[in-house]
Amino acid sequence: MSKSDPDFKDVEEMLTKFFSNADNQDFKKREAVKAITDKTFKKNYQGTTRETVPYNIGLAAYKYILDNGGTPREALEYSVTVHDKSLEWLDGIKHNPYYHSKETVKAHEDHPAQKTMLRNGTMDKSALKSSNTVNQQITRLSRYKKVSDKLEGLEDRVEGLEYEVDTHSKEINRLKRHTGIEELSDKSLGYQMYQQKMTQKKVAEELKVSIATVKRWWKEYKERDKEY
Repeated sequence: MSKSDPDFKDVEEMLTKFFSNADNQDFKKREAVKAITDKTFKKNYQGTTRETVPYNIGLAAYKYILDNGGTPREALEYSVTVHDKSLEWLDGIKHNPYYHSKETVKAHEDHPAQKTMLRNGTMDKSALKSSNTVNQQITRLSRYKKVSDKLEGLEDRVEGLEYEVDTHSKEINRLKRHTGIEELSDKSLGYQMYQQKMTQKKVAEELKVSIATVKRWWKEYKERDKEY
């Protein structure tokens, strides 16, 4: 191999940079990266017999990421441990060809985490299937899972806020019915909400008034309560 040809470390760095930038992941550029990767394998292993990565190693690491998230290293170390392999063995084969990428993805079609990533658009299924090495596939999957978890967390927060707003709206309607008044003045309604321990921000949002106005009301409410 000539000095100008990339070695495995060069390829790994290139792949990490490439797949960390979503804007670079169009079809033509992905094919170019694949060609460079293939060339590296051929240059490094021409005329030699190389050990390919077993299916069960990639399968267990893939499932680990879906179940737990985490880093590619954590997933691969877990996999080699449960299959009685050494970490030295892992370091020696993780960049070797992995011919089971498609089967590994297909084997997890019913996994809830994979379904979630496909639903929310954070998984590039074709990229996972076309991975040349187990390290490449698990690195991609780890990144997809991390993004998916963050997205799902944000969606949960939005749902929580929507529920909170709905709860406050129902409480306002309950207060109106309880007082027997169809429409309270904003200030009077604000006092009822003050007694319900709602925050100033929520009161301002519900009544469509400024925070400064609510703060002024709060001060008056406190003075009123002292008198009683």
